[in-house]
Amino acid sequence: MGTLLKYEFRRSRMIFLGIAAITVFVEILYLIGWCFGIEPLFAIGLMGGILCLCLGTATALLYGVVMFNDDISKKPGYLLFSTPRSAAQIVGAKLLMTLFALLGISILFFLLISLDVILFLKESGMTIVSLISLIDSSVTEAGLKDAVFNSYNLFGLCMYILSSIISFLFNVIIAYVVIVMLKTIMGQQKGRTILGIILWFVITNAISTFAGFISMWVAPDGMIESAVSFSSTQMIEEFLHILFHPALYLPTMLISLVCGVGGYLLTTWMIEKKLSV
Repeated sequence: MGTLLKYEFRRSRMIFLGIAAITVFVEILYLIGWCFGIEPLFAIGLMGGILCLCLGTATALLYGVVMFNDDISKKPGYLLFSTPRSAAQIVGAKLLMTLFALLGISILFFLLISLDVILFLKESGMTIVSLISLIDSSVTEAGLKDAVFNSYNLFGLCMYILSSIISFLFNVIIAYVVIVMLKTIMGQQKGRTILGIILWFVITNAISTFAGFISMWVAPDGMIESAVSFSSTQMIEEFLHILFHPALYLPTMLISLVCGVGGYLLTTWMIEKKLSV
């Protein structure tokens, strides 16, 4: 698996180094605009940083799918599946590489955000410790400390992040399933790409809609209405309770996980048993 990951990294490094370079360039524009009070550069850097995160995530997904399609469709790429490595290992390495790309882009973004926060605090004559103390005292004074900082909200936040990662991998795996299925059925016929995009869109949206209905079905009665007619403190507490309620993320996460594992097994089976070039 380590050899396969190195191979995938060598193939993908230029595109992701390009994303990182663009993100750093946008950050430099932001810092120049902030330091010298150049509002257009400040605005471009601010919006560009957010766009880099969104587009970088989309690029990680799209590039991983395109490279997989090339491996399935073209002779040089298909030779990879003729090696002693199993299809499960090869597809697993591609998924891991896509996941590492997503995590790398996210870490880079948050490191740059942290740099911006540190510079802002330094300019304001504050430190991170003093900022945390200020937030803690403000939240405590408003009576929100127990409502905001508790194990329920922390667990919910962690589950949201995990659910987002699983959902991302689920979308990649469904794309793999569609690519291999259409390659098996249609071979090299034209129109395979357009049909694949349509099928991917239909399948992912159908499963997401089904998961949404399950979430609504398992949600406690009156969960949304219960946030009305409270004081501001109670409303914030109730809002966070609703936001991190397991009914909002657990069904989607479990359905995406089951469908993702099933799609992974189906992909490897079709490659090993059905696919012909």
